[in-house]
Amino acid sequence: MKHPDLLLFHGRLLTPPAEAVALGQPLSLEETADGAVVAHRGKIVDVGPTAEVLERTTAGPMTRMIDAQGRAVLPGLVDPHTHMLYAKDRMDEMELRHEGKGYLEILAAGGGILKSMRDFRAADDQELAEGLLSRLKQAVGQGTVAVEVKTGYGLSQAEEMRGLGIIDRVAKLTGLPITPTLLAAHAFPPDTGRAEYLDQCDRTATQAAKAGLAKAVDVFVEDGVFSPAEGRRLLAHARTLGLAARMHADELSPSGGAELAAELAAVSADHLTAATAEGLAQMAAAGVSAVVLPGTSFFLDRPPLMAARVREARLIAALATDSNPGSSPFVSMAWMIALAFHRNRFTWPEALTMATINAAHVLGRDRELGSLTVGKRCSLLVLDEADPRVLVYRPDQAAPWAVVESGRVLIWQGAPTEEVMAWTVS
Repeated sequence: MKHPDLLLFHGRLLTPPAEAVALGQPLSLEETADGAVVAHRGKIVDVGPTAEVLERTTAGPMTRMIDAQGRAVLPGLVDPHTHMLYAKDRMDEMELRHEGKGYLEILAAGGGILKSMRDFRAADDQELAEGLLSRLKQAVGQGTVAVEVKTGYGLSQAEEMRGLGIIDRVAKLTGLPITPTLLAAHAFPPDTGRAEYLDQCDRTATQAAKAGLAKAVDVFVEDGVFSPAEGRRLLAHARTLGLAARMHADELSPSGGAELAAELAAVSADHLTAATAEGLAQMAAAGVSAVVLPGTSFFLDRPPLMAARVREARLIAALATDSNPGSSPFVSMAWMIALAFHRNRFTWPEALTMATINAAHVLGRDRELGSLTVGKRCSLLVLDEADPRVLVYRPDQAAPWAVVESGRVLIWQGAPTEEVMAWTVS
């Protein structure tokens, strides 16, 4: 390395461990009161006290110099569960829930996911890509550097493949680390029989794997949606294709999703607000991560998955937004950290760890993201405060001062850079 591409100095560095951490054991964050980070070709090549790093670093004329002036510097946030690819919101459903209508009742009446299906099918590629890109820009503006994006609103082989193609298009446009997940098994479409649609889900997974457009397959295992037996079948097929197995599990009732995730050694089971203690323990023993979605329980006014249950099971747990048009219309991982702290009762070190290294672990990206570690992507969140706990104390005022992804400055002094402004769908 002749000269680094980026040199950030005089920052208050705070990082979780370099590898994912199970909760339920003492957890601390490593802090460097006056620290520096050096990046070359998008990766961290040095990190440590500013004085020491500057002694061994020679900046060149093309080195981007950032004086953090004592601001908090964290790993960029990672969102491992989103449904950001959709056509329209479902704002009207808020009032239906206030009238006492339940999630599955709205779905059975043709609302919920089925309304999003109709909206998705009616939208063209341009509209869908622009919507996804807009949400990604908002997420980056809140400190997120990597996301998972699911399909799940097309509910046919052709429409689900169209969705994967749009995700791929936007990922290439932005250069962000976006992980595509096939969620054809999000609901049963009204125009296809149950057995026929299960076969179609398998065919879609096969096509997606051959095209290289999906990294994982997700199934909504829940009473009234897909049964554990149906989830077992679909995820077993996905694994034969080399795709990771993920699940929406036990969100509304203890339907056996956590136990199935353990049986299949899935990458993760997500939601879990109604999971049994035995199911959570089985997940931990099988190495299955838990993805906690505090925005969903908040928005639906349902009891959250409490931290004590996660600690008792000694699970590797991550946070995510569940960003979607009906039950969690949020894009801010900072807001999820605050909710996890205040409602789920996770500690501040736990919440930050869950939104960084543990979230990266769920996406299989923990070797490249999630901590301030030499060799990983230089992906940083610089707050406009010295104390990073502002994320849980004043989340509405904790907008980033800077966001860096792979050495690229995407947010600078609170505003999108020209690179982000140039992200447009043509």
